[in-house]
Amino acid sequence: MIINYDSKDIYLTEDFDIIVSKKNDKVRTAGYHDNELLEQTLIKRIQSNVKDFEITKVFAANLNEELGSRMDENLINRIQSSIIEALTIDGFLDIENLSISVVIKDYVNVMFTINIINNRINRDEILSYGFSYNLDSNLTVQNF
Repeated sequence: MIINYDSKDIYLTEDFDIIVSKKNDKVRTAGYHDNELLEQTLIKRIQSNVKDFEITKVFAANLNEELGSRMDENLINRIQSSIIEALTIDGFLDIENLSISVVIKDYVNVMFTINIINNRINRDEILSYGFSYNLDSNLTVQNF
């Protein structure tokens, strides 16, 4: 992983709302501790598309391009490829430490699990993050 131990990012809710502390009126940040920064980056890249943030270049899966698509194996392959590209294009994750499994729930809902081998701290640690995507509503929800 390319995450720097000292790096931080704004902590966002699943709806991309910024959290402000009631104690000190400061924006909450996500750091390397407890994989917060990894989780925030996964959420940002999978739940957004490149046009969500016009002021900066983002790496995103652009799942919205599949809105209304027919559920078939080609769609599943495109979703997997989009997610892999969004997570590896800039070296954020190494492709050899990443696997994605996709399960068709019904004709409009797809569930996928991203498994990441975390070899910075413990070589045996596998982090798993689940998401679901609805082709009709273009809604992506994290399940972790």
